Amino acid sequence: MRFFSGRARAILLGSCASIVFLVLVWQLQTGGSLLILDQEISSWVQAHRSPELTLLMLLVTHVHAPFGVLVMALLASAVLASRHRWRDLVLFIVTIGGGMLLNLALKQLIHRARPSFETSLVELDSYSFPSGHAIGSTLFYASLALLLTRTRWHAASIALGATLVLAVAASRVYLGAHYLSDVAAGIALALVWTCLCWLIRDLLWKST
Repeated sequence: MRFFSGRARAILLGSCASIVFLVLVWQLQTGGSLLILDQEISSWVQAHRSPELTLLMLLVTHVHAPFGVLVMALLASAVLASRHRWRDLVLFIVTIGGGMLLNLALKQLIHRARPSFETSLVELDSYSFPSGHAIGSTLFYASLALLLTRTRWHAASIALGATLVLAVAASRVYLGAHYLSDVAAGIALALVWTCLCWLIRDLLWKST
C-alpha cells in the first residue's frame, strides 16, 4: 500500500503540512495577523447565511462528527477484516485512532476558546484548536485513499475525499464552531500523522 506515488511524496506532503501547522500554532501563540483574518472571515460568513445552505452545512457536519467517522471507520475495518488484510487494518486503526487522540491532546495543550457569535448555530464547551471534525474527516479519507491504492478507484477516492474534507471544514466555520485556522490546522495535522504512519509502516514491514 503506497501513499499517492511513494515514500518521497509522503515525506514532501508531510513536511509541507508540518510547516503549515507550525505556522498556525505560532500565529495563534503570538497573536499574529492570522487571528484578525480569522475574525473577519467568520464575521463575513455569519452575515451571508441562507436556510438552504444551513441545512446542507448541518448535514455535512453531523455526518462527519466523531461518531459518524467512527461508524464509517468500523465499516471499512469490517471490510478489511473480511478480506484478511490485517496489516492494512492495523495501519487504518492506528492512523485514525492515533490521530484523534493527538487532536484531543493538542486541544488541551493549546486551550483556544471557541468562536463567540450571537448567531452561532452550535454551542460547544470544548476547545477549538485544532478542529476535531477536520482532522477526523481528513484521517478517514486519506486512509481510504491509501487502502484504494493500485485500484481504479484511487484517483476518485482522492478527489471525493478532498471535496468532502473541504466541505466539512467550511461547515465548521459556517456554523460558528471554528475559525478558519482551526480547520486548516486539523487538516494539516491529519496529513502529517497519516504520512508519518505510512512511513513507519513502510520502513517496518518492508524490512521483514
